Amino acid sequence: MVFVRQKIHEAIALLDGSDNRMENMGMSMHRRLHYKQQLKLVAACILIGVVFVIMSFNCQLVQTAPLRLKLSLGCAMNLPTFLILSADVSFLFWVNYVRTKFHQLNNLLRAMLPATDSASEKGISKMIQDVEEKSLGKEGVHVVNGNANTMRAVKQIHLQLVKIARIINDFFGVQLLLTMSTVFVFLTILLFFAYRTIFSGYFNNEFHSHFTQLLINILFYLSKLFTLSHVCNRTSSEASDTGELICQLYEPSTSKEFRAEIRDFSMQMIQNPLVFTACGFFYLDHSFIHGVVGTISTYLVILIQVSQIDLPEQAANVTATVTAI
Repeated sequence: MVFVRQKIHEAIALLDGSDNRMENMGMSMHRRLHYKQQLKLVAACILIGVVFVIMSFNCQLVQTAPLRLKLSLGCAMNLPTFLILSADVSFLFWVNYVRTKFHQLNNLLRAMLPATDSASEKGISKMIQDVEEKSLGKEGVHVVNGNANTMRAVKQIHLQLVKIARIINDFFGVQLLLTMSTVFVFLTILLFFAYRTIFSGYFNNEFHSHFTQLLINILFYLSKLFTLSHVCNRTSSEASDTGELICQLYEPSTSKEFRAEIRDFSMQMIQNPLVFTACGFFYLDHSFIHGVVGTISTYLVILIQVSQIDLPEQAANVTATVTAI
């Protein structure tokens, strides 16, 4: 617990430092945007919880039970799902927050690229000038050599954001491993049950309710798989895009100090790549989605083939053969 608490304090300190540096450079913190994103995630979490309670209320509990008892049992049955979903939402918010900061840094670097249009060039020059007129960091060091100090500040902020993202990933590592393992197992089972339900040929009054419940669960776990992997992949891509931008800024016409900062920045990015993992077992990106889909498809084919074998009939045939012999 002490180690976890130290990591949290370290992440908060790094986050405050990067925010102060970016604010001193004239970048907007977009606090209202982050509040809206957090409210949307909380609203989505509440909506999913209500849907699961309603499903338990209508499909899994006895209809004649008292209303309070059914509501209490519905919430209790879905409590583990609520807890895991809340942790997933927290992880999504912080990773998306870090991605927004990387995007702001990349926009600043794009503004430093040479422009072909004269009007754009004037606007970009003014933007860079406004940034360079501000102090870079808490220490109050003012720009002397133009873009070199700007690049140095961007390099420091980028490293801080990478450290913050790693601390977040380490803090939620066990949670991510549990979530993705649950997604894999439940998707395989639910898809197999959906196949058996569709091709069973028994369409009674309870068919639609059971199939609707299966479909909602499948969509829920699919959304967790795609959302978590996609957000992690976008954040990693946004962090790696910085390397391409600084390579485009490396030109012989710039100052030696500026080119030296770019070389240091490139080495820093090579030594500190940003990747998201589930306790180091696998990477969370688009390739993970492909791997999970392929593995689930393989297991489904095996389960379907095994389920089509009529074991009692085969046992009877074997017994008859042995008796005849």
